[in-house]
Order: sequence, then structure tokens, then C-alpha cells
Amino acid sequence: MIQETLEAVRRAEREAQTTEKQAAEQAQSLAAQAKADARAQADQKIAQAKAQAERALAEAKAQGEAQAAQAAQAAQAELAALRETAQSRQPQAVEQLIRRLLG
Repeated sequence: MIQETLEAVRRAEREAQTTEKQAAEQAQSLAAQAKADARAQADQKIAQAKAQAERALAEAKAQGEAQAAQAAQAAQAELAALRETAQSRQPQAVEQLIRRLLG
């Protein structure tokens, strides 16, 4: 009977060790999976932030180009107006110059 009790205790100890080993392996596996999941989420967030930054940069560049085009167009319009004004005043300027030279 003592022998049976000792054998039962040893069996229970072996089962406890096996259960403990399995629990440790499962904990290690869960930790590794959690680490991999966290890394994947971090990589995804980084990729999203990079894509958002690239979109913002492209939008800013497009806005800058649009503003530059508007400024160039405004400058061309102003230049055309100045040329038109100069051409309309040219006969008067020539007439005044002739009067001063002759007069």
C-alpha cells in the first residue's frame, strides 16, 4: 500500500512537471506571438504614416505649383497691361518730345 501511494505521488509529480512544462511552452509561444503581432501593428502604423506624409507632400507640391502658375499668369497679365499702356502713350510721348526739341 505504501508502495502504491509512493507510485501515485511520483506519477502526480511527473504529471505536474509535464503540465508545468506545457504551460511554460504555451506562455513562451503566446509571448512570441504577442511580440510578432505588436511588431506587425507597428510596421503597419509606420507604413500608414509614411503614406499620409507622402500624400501631404504631394498635395503641398501641387498647391505650390498652382500658386506659382497663378503668380506667373498674374505677372503676364500685368506685363501685358503695362505694354498696352506704354503703346497707347507712345504717340503722346513722341509729340511732347518733338515739341520740346522744336519749341
